[in-house]
Amino acid sequence: MMKYPDFYDLKALEKSLNFNMVKNKNNEKVKWMTTKWIQVPISKAKKKDLMTLLKDGVIPKDYVDYYTNIPYIDEENIINDRSGSESDD
Repeated sequence: MMKYPDFYDLKALEKSLNFNMVKNKNNEKVKWMTTKWIQVPISKAKKKDLMTLLKDGVIPKDYVDYYTNIPYIDEENIINDRSGSESDD
């Protein structure tokens, strides 16, 4: 059973992140009732781990496009790595 502390105040999160939940990056109104998924950037290390899981067959091949298109953050820049390959730094 969920209790009051289990709920998050998304309005406070929106304000703290200075994130616009009303319009998208193309300045179009966001239709939350028809939104199926939200994609947020992940760390470069997490992206590399996901690519390893794809390569090893842990994540089904049906999801290759989705996981390879997840943007990742590297040195405070958002990078959209569509190749799915990661080099060891």
